[in-house]
Amino acid sequence: MPSAVPRLDLAPKLKRPLSLLNPFDYLRLLYWVFYFPQALRWYVDTFGGGDGGSTDGTWQARLERLLRNSVNRQLLLQGVLLTEVTAVLIALGLARLQIPISWGGVAGGVTVGVAVGVALGVKVGGAVRVAVSGEVEET
Repeated sequence: MPSAVPRLDLAPKLKRPLSLLNPFDYLRLLYWVFYFPQALRWYVDTFGGGDGGSTDGTWQARLERLLRNSVNRQLLLQGVLLTEVTAVLIALGLARLQIPISWGGVAGGVTVGVAVGVALGVKVGGAVRVAVSGEVEET
């Protein structure tokens, strides 16, 4: 018996890969990241060969698979550019509003945040691995 609730097709209506030269594609990517993150997986599956989200293998193997495909490589470059440009625009906007920025505090906060994130990730990941497998892995 078919479901009474119709399925919604929420996939983006994009018929081409994102372009590095089109500023609207950067806005589209920013929208996807914050409001529609499942569109990123759809994009990789549709245009990137579908292996960008795979979690099999080492991080080197995953990075090699990611960089092998030109669409995935371009998406990675767009993400890095978007991150850098957005940070600079926010800093310029705050400077224009005459809001002081303590760059030493920013650098210290980023350093502490990354260190704590990595430490907690390793600790929680190890605990989950032990809980799931029931054995301690020797390194």
